Amino acid sequence: MPPPQLPPQAPLLDPPPHPELVRALLVEQAPHLADEAVVQLPGGRDNAAFRIGDEHLARLPLHEAAEPLMRTEQHWLPELSPRLPVRTSTPLIKGEPGCGYPFPWAVAHWIPGDTADRTGYDLDHAATTLLAFWRGLHQAAPEDAPGNPVRSVPLSERLLRFGEHMVDL
Repeated sequence: MPPPQLPPQAPLLDPPPHPELVRALLVEQAPHLADEAVVQLPGGRDNAAFRIGDEHLARLPLHEAAEPLMRTEQHWLPELSPRLPVRTSTPLIKGEPGCGYPFPWAVAHWIPGDTADRTGYDLDHAATTLLAFWRGLHQAAPEDAPGNPVRSVPLSERLLRFGEHMVDL
């Protein structure tokens, strides 16, 4: 059976964000970081990531569909982060379009570490941390919390689609 397919990706910016653009945005919107080294990081389906010096990370959307996701992160991560048992990439700087770049962007603290697929981890600790994370999120949403047309629906409305996916497994 073939693996599930990701939805088609929106057209990427051409040219994609690059370190010189990040530097120009920093000069314009966060001059206190403009002299730091800017290094592009690999990967990213929705955002390009750039390490800024030793302490910061910039994330820039790569396509139009990622713009509302960035705005949602900029608004909600500062509210959600204090509830969570792990550090999050809470925006410190909420960048706006500029220097020819069309989307909002963000600068957060650099979170040191590696992904679980690259390093070993203690399964019990990981499970405990994940449970605490979900408990931190599982609270009544504020009135102005954003909805999601796919996920913000009663489960009964998703039952047919869920069954279709189960058949695929």
